[in-house]
Amino acid sequence: MKRVAFIGSGEMARHVGHYMVEDNQFEVVGYYDDFTPVGTIVNNYPILGKLDDVEMQYKQGVFDELSIAVGYTRMQYRKDAFERFKNKIPFATFIHSSCIIDSTAKIGEGVLIFPKSVILIDSIIEDNVFIQINSCIADVSVVRKHSLISVAVSIAGRADVGECCFIGVGSTISSDVKICNNVFTGAGTVVVKDITEPGTYVGMPARKIKDNM
Repeated sequence: MKRVAFIGSGEMARHVGHYMVEDNQFEVVGYYDDFTPVGTIVNNYPILGKLDDVEMQYKQGVFDELSIAVGYTRMQYRKDAFERFKNKIPFATFIHSSCIIDSTAKIGEGVLIFPKSVILIDSIIEDNVFIQINSCIADVSVVRKHSLISVAVSIAGRADVGECCFIGVGSTISSDVKICNNVFTGAGTVVVKDITEPGTYVGMPARKIKDNM
C-alpha cells in the first residue's frame, strides 16, 4: 500500500485521509504545514515538516506520494503548491470505490474524488481537481486544473469549468456553459449562461456580486 503525505493539516486533509484509509487505498503518514509546529499531532498524524522539507523527505523515503489537501477557497495556494512539486514528486490520485467513473473519462494527476460521485462519458477531470461527495459531471464536460467541486454539484453535458474555480454546494451548471478561470459560486447557484469574468456569483440565475473570491 502506498504511503501518502498531505500538504495542509486542516479539515480537508482530515476528510481526505479518512476516506483514503477507510477505502483501504493509502496509508497516511502525516502532513506538511508552514503554520503548525513540526511534531504536532493532528487527527492522529504528525506534522512532518514545512513545505521546504517536502522534497528532501521524499528522497529520504518518508512517503511515496503527495496530496494537496488544501481548500476550500484557497485555489491559488492549491495551484502554487501543485506546480511547485510537479515533475519532482508523484501526486496521489484517489477515487473512492463507490464512485462511478466511465471508462472513457480522463482523470488527471492528483485528483481527489469523494464517495458516490459520477463522471460520465468522455468527460475530462484535469490535474489537482477535488470533487466532493455525490457530485455528477455529465457527458463531454471538462473541469480544469486546481478547481474544487463541492457536495452535490450537478454539471450538465459539454460544460467547461475553468481553472482555480470553486463551485459551491448544490450548484448547477447547465449544458454547454463555459465558466472562466477564478470563479466562485455560492451554495445553490444555477449557472445557465457563460461566465466570462472572474468573481463571486450567487443566485438563480447566477449573478455577480463581487470581483474577487
